[in-house]
Amino acid sequence: VFLPPSLTKFSPEFMADMPFMPAIFGKFIQIFEVNGLRTYDGKSFSYPSLKPVRIVRTPIKHVKTVIARGHSAGKVAKEIAGKLGLSKFLIDWRKVKNLNRKNVIALASTAGNPNQALLETAVMIYNLRRKGAGLLRVALLLWPYARQERTDNNRVPLSAAVAGMILNYFRPKAIMTQDLHQPAIQGFGYTTPVETIYSTALFAAKIAQLIKENNLKPEDIYIGAVDRGAIGRATQLRLHLKKNHGIDISEDIPTVDKRRDRNGKSQTKSISHRNKLKGKIMFFVDDMTDSGGTFEGAAEAAKAAGARRVIAFVTHVVSSVNPATGMLNMAKLEHSKHLDALIGLDTVADLTPEMQQLSKIDIMSNSAWLAQNIREWAWWLKKDHENASLKNLNDNSMPEPPRLREPVERHLRNILQPDTLAA
Repeated sequence: VFLPPSLTKFSPEFMADMPFMPAIFGKFIQIFEVNGLRTYDGKSFSYPSLKPVRIVRTPIKHVKTVIARGHSAGKVAKEIAGKLGLSKFLIDWRKVKNLNRKNVIALASTAGNPNQALLETAVMIYNLRRKGAGLLRVALLLWPYARQERTDNNRVPLSAAVAGMILNYFRPKAIMTQDLHQPAIQGFGYTTPVETIYSTALFAAKIAQLIKENNLKPEDIYIGAVDRGAIGRATQLRLHLKKNHGIDISEDIPTVDKRRDRNGKSQTKSISHRNKLKGKIMFFVDDMTDSGGTFEGAAEAAKAAGARRVIAFVTHVVSSVNPATGMLNMAKLEHSKHLDALIGLDTVADLTPEMQQLSKIDIMSNSAWLAQNIREWAWWLKKDHENASLKNLNDNSMPEPPRLREPVERHLRNILQPDTLAA
């Protein structure tokens, strides 16, 4: 009898915690005249009598794990596998032959058309399960159709929920996302648990680095929200800077009054706390940007109120997916008179060679932060049975801030120098 670890009812972990389960299971084996039992770590046991049988728990370090990557997650998957010590176990899900109950961490593709990305993720989950995956966990950093999580009228489809139905149908063990557009999307996993990690720690580390390197004063800095939905992110960033970096920034959150027209284009009306922004440095934070119009409008409103510098941080840079429209949008932001810098993460795609020439826009590496979260999320990868959790990690950690390209680092130093700010 072969017992895979996914069979919760009769798995070795479950029976080791139940005092009478080995004896009862031994009786069943004798009744059905089974000569032996083989656990998933390859050890065999015989049952010559009705005596309780000792089930050996497999050590975590002996559990084999592989990382499967989607077509657009090659670079990120390679970096994560290296930081987790699994470089030799990085596979392409389309070329898998037999997984033999190995635990699988699947890095899904998020670049390109959302329909293609969602379909590839569904086919990847199905194929990995069909090839004998044990515990299958999917890292889907950008939830498909994340902006369509609610219906403003009867004609708007709830596409984010439909994406959750499709993913839940193929039954992954769990799904991990990064900076959901709305926390309610976690419920769209239905019977599949959806965990969310946040980029707040990364952004706070980078902002703290800029403040210390340029000798900026906390009273000259404000954390702003590009709209009312981003107030929570801005507050979380401010609290993280105060708690983990000792930088106490004003509790006031300048918020932009942003509205969208029928075509989906954002229209900025005004910004709150106008009388406090003169000569200040503004840091805006958001979860997603496409054309950059939201940040451009927020920067314009902040500069109109007297702000000296405006720097934006965003998790998902969707503009980097399509090279044609993406380069056009990035070029507009590069020559913007209001937005001084835009820094994103490589959750969707990296900058194209043409975009590498930009000096005000860059995409930071997210791999080290992802690897740290995956180690906590996939419990069998923990060292020495650590009792940390994703929430504690995201609330209390101080990751090393990723380095930007040298032109962008030089540009930030130039615009944040005290003499430049005074001018």
